[in-house]
Amino acid sequence: MERSLSTFSNEMVSSAMILGIASSESLVLIDELGRATSPKEGVGISHAIAEELIKLKVSPVQSSFRAYSRPSSASPSLLRKI
Repeated sequence: MERSLSTFSNEMVSSAMILGIASSESLVLIDELGRATSPKEGVGISHAIAEELIKLKVSPVQSSFRAYSRPSSASPSLLRKI
């Protein structure tokens, strides 16, 4: 890992960089966001980042294989903003 960061820290640095350079012309592909945290924290981080990408009018694509992840239809606040 870069700069001897923990998996979580490395993921947060990468996410901050993506949010800093993303624009409405960007397509951001996200795979397993929040994987270095507990399930509840991972969902919270994913939700916050997805909302920021929507504010930026980015086209996000997010994937997860976790059985405990809620489907996007369970989050109408995100669907209304798209």
